[in-house]
Amino acid sequence: DFENRSRRLATVGEGFPAINPLAMNSPQQCVAGTFCNARADSSDGTGLCPPGKYCPPDASEPQKAPEGVFVSEAGSVRGLSCFPGQFAPFADTPSCYPCPPGSSCP
Repeated sequence: DFENRSRRLATVGEGFPAINPLAMNSPQQCVAGTFCNARADSSDGTGLCPPGKYCPPDASEPQKAPEGVFVSEAGSVRGLSCFPGQFAPFADTPSCYPCPPGSSCP
């Protein structure tokens, strides 16, 4: 009888195991250069950040690189500013472009 009661206490509802909050692992910070959406099953992340976006540690979604900043490689932690004489005209720009003739790009 004790064995049957123990089995019943170890399951809930339709035979699902009972959740013991003390046995749960603590959340892990997502690795820099990756993003972890709400259902990521490891700290390795849901995926690498694509070019044009960056992922600081613990990112839930890739972040857009702002204007004037480019991100050329997947898995970047931060964007880089364009060199003088170049510009990144849009958010999410994967590379910088040469400044057009007759224009200034500091």
